[in-house]
Amino acid sequence: MEEKNLSAGRDCPVRERIVEATCALIEENGGEVRAVTTRAIAARAGVGVGLINYHFQSKDRLIELCVQRVICRVVGSFQPAQDGPAGERLSVSAVQVFEFLAAHPQVSRISILGEMQRPAAGNNSDNTRRGFAGILGAGGDEGRKNLLAFALTASLQAAFLAGEEFEKMLGYPLDTSAGRARFVKDLVALLTDGLQEGGQGR
Repeated sequence: MEEKNLSAGRDCPVRERIVEATCALIEENGGEVRAVTTRAIAARAGVGVGLINYHFQSKDRLIELCVQRVICRVVGSFQPAQDGPAGERLSVSAVQVFEFLAAHPQVSRISILGEMQRPAAGNNSDNTRRGFAGILGAGGDEGRKNLLAFALTASLQAAFLAGEEFEKMLGYPLDTSAGRARFVKDLVALLTDGLQEGGQGR
């Protein structure tokens, strides 16, 4: 048992070096994960290629894990708007999130699809939802606020994944900042109006 624990202790730094090296390469390549090769990861981490497969089974699994970490760092740096009605502050923050998705399509797609397949509390989608719910403030119907935040998060993700087809379906040109902002503001207005009608004011 003692030898097993010692072995685990030796493995952790190697695993973390691989993760950090991969995150750095993803960021250096502007989120273009196809440009991040297994050999480049191994060279940056100072390990053999075999150790990457040993610890993560595949490059795709490693990339997915690192994408979640990269996005978590970015989401954690978002600064929600402090002034104005809750609906306006929610719009500003939602636009910020949607602009990140548009600016980093590869990592965003990997993150969203991975979390849909393996949903878990504390992942990036859940943290985004919690952030939106927090903007609505304390008090009122917490269940309705959480539902609104979930609907907003899921709608942003679905619109992003739909891409060009979304404009054909609903008429919002998501390939422009103005089109994305208009979509987000209309969506937030629709959701917060429903919340207000249910007894929770903006």
